Amino acid sequence: MFNSSYEDWGYSSQPIQTDEYEDIPPVDGIYSYYNELSNPPSQTPRRDYDYPSQKSEVEESIPSHDGCGAAPQFMPLIMNDLSIPERAEILHVALSPDDRLLAASFENGSIKVWDLKSQGCLLLFDFRTEELKYGCLAWSRDCTTLLSGCIARGCLWDLSVRPRTIPCTTPPVTLLESHMAQIKAVAISPDGTTAVTGSDWSIKASHLQGEEYGNTYWSKDFKELFKELSKESSKEPSERMVIQYSPTGDMLAAALYTTIFVWTVETGSESVRCLEGPLLQNVWHFVFSADGLNILAGYNNTEFRVWNIGRCEFTTSIGAQHSGPLCPMWTMATPPTGSEVVIGYDDVLRVYPDYYDMYSGHSLGNGVSVKANTAVYSPNGQLLAAGCHDGCVCLWRRAPNSLCPWEFVSKHAQAGNSVKEIFFSQDNARLVVLTYGEGKLRVLDIVDADH
Repeated sequence: MFNSSYEDWGYSSQPIQTDEYEDIPPVDGIYSYYNELSNPPSQTPRRDYDYPSQKSEVEESIPSHDGCGAAPQFMPLIMNDLSIPERAEILHVALSPDDRLLAASFENGSIKVWDLKSQGCLLLFDFRTEELKYGCLAWSRDCTTLLSGCIARGCLWDLSVRPRTIPCTTPPVTLLESHMAQIKAVAISPDGTTAVTGSDWSIKASHLQGEEYGNTYWSKDFKELFKELSKESSKEPSERMVIQYSPTGDMLAAALYTTIFVWTVETGSESVRCLEGPLLQNVWHFVFSADGLNILAGYNNTEFRVWNIGRCEFTTSIGAQHSGPLCPMWTMATPPTGSEVVIGYDDVLRVYPDYYDMYSGHSLGNGVSVKANTAVYSPNGQLLAAGCHDGCVCLWRRAPNSLCPWEFVSKHAQAGNSVKEIFFSQDNARLVVLTYGEGKLRVLDIVDADH
């Protein structure tokens, strides 16, 4: 890791002056933020910012009738600077584990980081090389390292040091071993010791600690893996790639084309389990079950499978048919605990209490059509949010005493393109929303979200 000190990077308590990026407000720097990490106050309020007095968006809500008190409401958080450099589209966003820093990658190769406490821009890493298509991001658990996929190389951005200017002319970055194709997915292990990057050709794991920081210690060639399956990898680039660690961190899975590869981390990942999907049908979504024993996979032919990892066989296989003809599957999510699964079809979002019984489920949406591009559970499993094709964000909360396990409570409507990404903060109190095309970010506070 870099041994540079804050002084080496010209840290100053004075506001940074820059002529090229006049839209970036003066900030007090990241130095005080990392002092807070090493010396946290004894009592810190959960949120200490002011809510905006006026709202430009429309909020709709349904009052609670189950005796749980007031239903959660959306409150937009107005950021000081969410401007897009050179109007470039945002490809991906990632929120740090401590809910303080929000990073976004852009199609021109730059990365921007906001501080959600001060509601201002902290850093702009101007690392423009070629046009990006994926721009994947992942945070380390200590929030001092940001992993990004830049063309064919992974980049480890060291946020524990202070750059002289915004944008960084010589950013503190460690370049990982190169791939032969553009990186499409990245991940950091739950214990924070390993950075993983993946492309159509290979998957590589690198050290995040010690003297070997940034060095690759494990690599697999996907072409060789497909040969072992007596099949050839497609000559065409895959539409997407997904890399995930299991909830316990003992397994690493990567989905490419029709196959999900699973490695056991403790054994050095030399043996691989291959979960082969339907012929000519690529994996579109996959998630680990809460217990880490199964993988739930959705394919682009609308088929859904529940894979037993130990036996390398699927125990449940159905078409995505909730009513009438088969419907495309847009999103899938599982809660932190239990066997529930939520699947978004072409015109409805359905929740299944048990993924082993996919023929009984409940439609969500309070009687209206919900075409969800993406859905996500809150970390405590008590809230469910969906980003829709029309740009709306819908929110449900658990209602254990009703026929349907979820109660629709709130909707945040904003004119614009469909939602691309949505995720909760770790304290269950915020939603970060990214839309297609225009590349706009919304940060929504959820009031009374602790019920």
